[in-house]
Amino acid sequence: MKKYLEKQRSSWIKVHLVVDDKTGEILSVEITTERKTDASQLPKLMKKMKSLNITHVYADGAYDQIKCREAICAAGAIPLIPPRKNARLKKGKNGELVDSYRNDDILYIWELGSAAWKQDLGYHRQNLSETAMMRLKHFFSERLSSLSFKMQKQEVLMRIQILNELNVIKLEVATNQ
Repeated sequence: MKKYLEKQRSSWIKVHLVVDDKTGEILSVEITTERKTDASQLPKLMKKMKSLNITHVYADGAYDQIKCREAICAAGAIPLIPPRKNARLKKGKNGELVDSYRNDDILYIWELGSAAWKQDLGYHRQNLSETAMMRLKHFFSERLSSLSFKMQKQEVLMRIQILNELNVIKLEVATNQ
């Protein structure tokens, strides 16, 4: 009888970031296994951010969920999340429209289009988190040396700390010129 060893693929980790849209600094992070959804991490991130007086949260369509929007509003910020293409207006028990940012966004998009919504509300700032992730991956490489999840988390946190320090130096140089 022959035994064959199956090569197990290495698992992925997910890094969920909150990025300051003015400085590019990574303010908060959640590191999870590949099984956690992006939207499931936003409420945790928002709880951490409550003391920072955040006014707007830019997120992609994956966060177009009630629990995400509620977490953002509970932190005192305005959610700027594009509704899904098949989004429907939320109505109350009597059939009247519910007053919500999401309904406002849907009506705006229906009237003027998605491009106008993104332009008028500054949605392009959402891309700054993608840029921060790209800098994190490209500056340090996408691979982690650690094998255990606990140590991988520590490795990512160290990389983020270094990236933030480099960002501060870059901002100081820019303001001194």
